[in-house]
Amino acid sequence: MKRLRFTFAAGLATVTGLTIIAHTQNPPAPAVDRVGFPAGYQNWTLLYTFDRPDNKQVRIIYGNVLAASVVRGGEFDYPQGSILVMETWPTVKDDQGNPVLDASGRFTKNGDTYAGTVFVMRKGPGLGVDYGPNRNGDWAYTAYHTDGTIQTPPQSSFTCAMCHLQVGTGTDFVFHNMLRTNGASGAVPSGVILNYTFVPGNSTLQPGQNFTLYNEDVLTHTFVLDDKSVDSGAITPGASFAFSLSNPGTYTYHCSIHPAMKGSITVAAPQNSSNNQ
Repeated sequence: MKRLRFTFAAGLATVTGLTIIAHTQNPPAPAVDRVGFPAGYQNWTLLYTFDRPDNKQVRIIYGNVLAASVVRGGEFDYPQGSILVMETWPTVKDDQGNPVLDASGRFTKNGDTYAGTVFVMRKGPGLGVDYGPNRNGDWAYTAYHTDGTIQTPPQSSFTCAMCHLQVGTGTDFVFHNMLRTNGASGAVPSGVILNYTFVPGNSTLQPGQNFTLYNEDVLTHTFVLDDKSVDSGAITPGASFAFSLSNPGTYTYHCSIHPAMKGSITVAAPQNSSNNQ
């Protein structure tokens, strides 16, 4: 869900010497809150954590029992009564403004207590009808402050509906839900598998740097170093695999299912922090 925003656009038109102020209509949306703040949501199932590199956020998604019941193959058929909650956390950054990574190569949350906007989406019979042509099945959206008060009027939640609709399903699209159902990490990708190809085919890492590989192809692949020191096992479509290498050198790898798929990783020699005389 994008941050909700309520805007009006005004235009001026002159008709027979009279100036008329015309206000464009906002897209349809509920007139009242039809979602409700889910107190205690942080005790629900943590569905997935997503590192978003463009705005340098950590996004944490919780689901109630019904939302958490969705499994692979059911991503577009959430049960009525499903509720999902998104927290958007700032991250710890270095002097260059880049997110500081933890030992697993993930963004580091800045703070221990959430103080941002609580974005909530609820599915229920007829909840989506008020969005008119931007309806996403039976989903409704609202953004709250952490104390449960509404941050943005429900009349503005059309922006959420429009954002979800642009993905093209028009029904139960939940951003990044397949991270959970496919077993992917949500880390920023270091590489992908697509069309029987490792992209990029050649990478350079620092010693101990994490490498996260996502399978964006339509069938299962593997990642195996030729010396057999790293073997991912099956990486199903949509899943990811992460590893790190400590010793400098060049490592070649392949897919054990499709041996013509190959690539290499160069681990750079450690840089000296000072010059020895």
